[in-house]
Amino acid sequence: MSGGTTGTTRELAGTRATGLRVRRWSAPALGAAGVTLLSVALSAWWLAADRAVPFGGGASHLYASLLYLEFVRAGDPLRAITYATYYPPAIRLFGVFVLALFGRSADGPILAQNVVFVPLLGLACYRVGRMLATPTAGLLAVVFALGTPLIAEQFHVFMLDAPQAALVALAAWLILESDRFARVGPAVLAGLAVGIGVLT
Repeated sequence: MSGGTTGTTRELAGTRATGLRVRRWSAPALGAAGVTLLSVALSAWWLAADRAVPFGGGASHLYASLLYLEFVRAGDPLRAITYATYYPPAIRLFGVFVLALFGRSADGPILAQNVVFVPLLGLACYRVGRMLATPTAGLLAVVFALGTPLIAEQFHVFMLDAPQAALVALAAWLILESDRFARVGPAVLAGLAVGIGVLT
């Protein structure tokens, strides 16, 4: 009887664990999360240490976000979308949201961009690598993506390129996850990612 009781106890423990969805991360998943957090932390340190005045494309996108914020405060938010410019509005509108919440700052939109899009890029790269090969391949994909000098540099300024890279990776993962669009949830999310990517 004791053997049966032990078996039942183990079964109940397993059921509880499954009901609570207690899931342990693999070492590569923890490594990918660590690399992602390190990337965000390095960008935050960079912003704290860098005293350069924004210039070039980064400055123009920051200026556009400030201009769009004035449109919103003047009661004409649609003007931010219809404003004649070469660039799509998504990331500039993201900048408007950050500036409205946290005040006017050159660093605020850049840091917010890192907090949102670095984890998206890391997650998408890890999931694609894991699906197509192994969890270790997923970790290597994250290291390669976030360690690429151009991507790291783009996350130090308020530009459109790094968020777009994250959205492309996210769309690729969700399309693969949709199993040739047979799964509706991932397919809808993939469409949303592609749409926002086009607007970026």
